[in-house]
Amino acid sequence: MSGVVVVDGAQWWTTAYAVAQLRVERDRLADWVRRSRQAGHVPKAAPLECPRCRSHPDGFPHVDPPVRRGGIYGYVGEQLLAAEAHTSEGSRGGVLRTDV
Repeated sequence: MSGVVVVDGAQWWTTAYAVAQLRVERDRLADWVRRSRQAGHVPKAAPLECPRCRSHPDGFPHVDPPVRRGGIYGYVGEQLLAAEAHTSEGSRGGVLRTDV
């Protein structure tokens, strides 16, 4: 199994795949979920249904806790990429990010 499953157009990543792909510690994923909750995001809400996503689009990204989808227990890959971009000072894809 690859660690990635596409369900309804969203890529779901296993924890192991996310850690390897983003080159972060496993605790970082849990920290992003915690920070998302502290920012006021509603877990499992779609971006258009989450009041925080609508009112503060440039704030800390929406990151849901891991759930079971398509036969894997994992995270929405796009959410993790947004959190990594928001917290990273490194470059990915040729873009330098400094917004910590």
